[in-house]
Amino acid sequence: MSQAQSVAELLKRIEDKALDGDVVQALLLCQQLAGHAGSEPLRAWAEKELNGWTPDEELPDYRMLKGALVGHGSLPGSRVQLPIPPDFLGDEVLEARARSVPVRDSISAVQQTARRESVTLMPNNSALLAQLVNKVNAGSVDFDQIHLQCPGAAYEGIVTGVRSKLMSLVAELRNSLPAEAALDDRRVKAAVSRAADNLVVVAGDHNAVTVGDKSRAIGDNRRWSVRRHGVPAAIGTGLAAVVTFILELLRRGSIWPF
Repeated sequence: MSQAQSVAELLKRIEDKALDGDVVQALLLCQQLAGHAGSEPLRAWAEKELNGWTPDEELPDYRMLKGALVGHGSLPGSRVQLPIPPDFLGDEVLEARARSVPVRDSISAVQQTARRESVTLMPNNSALLAQLVNKVNAGSVDFDQIHLQCPGAAYEGIVTGVRSKLMSLVAELRNSLPAEAALDDRRVKAAVSRAADNLVVVAGDHNAVTVGDKSRAIGDNRRWSVRRHGVPAAIGTGLAAVVTFILELLRRGSIWPF
């Protein structure tokens, strides 16, 4: 069997597995395709999805989820857990970073997480974020910890993102490769290389919190009960100075990612 025929067969198998929802097997076939075509970018992407992304690697957009901020704090005589309202921090950059959840786990771990009802994640700088919320709040609740809450079903979007990438790879290669009779190994390698370059493009500066096996995720059985209701007070008078200070730290890379 020629290399061109092997690639055509692999594309069909990748497509079938992706459509059937067997993303792990489809990624293993991608590694095989990368070996046939000598595509290091494709091999590396499939390996990251199979084994997880390291903290120093940029993540694709489909691995960034939105979470709700929840503060743990104290009132006289009791512990409380209260939601941090949207736009509470008063700055779009801070809000986007604080409420964004990067997912670096292997795709199999992501699939397991998707079966949970909800997932609680502790940002690396939970205490620092609590200090910022306290300064903005200037209210009666003294928060000492902030976590992010996400529905488990949100992680299914990551699986869908990987499946979409796989299907895009198959479609692009089928469109770019000539008729089988005209295929040769050089043209096959060039086509796979182009498709892989498009596949592994990632977006810019993302946070470094992980979930699942490599995170400080808290399972469903550990839930805090809200013993008092309400939301923190309005934005405090020192907001402008606090935001300016935090943004400068962000610019220097001193405190983020969460």
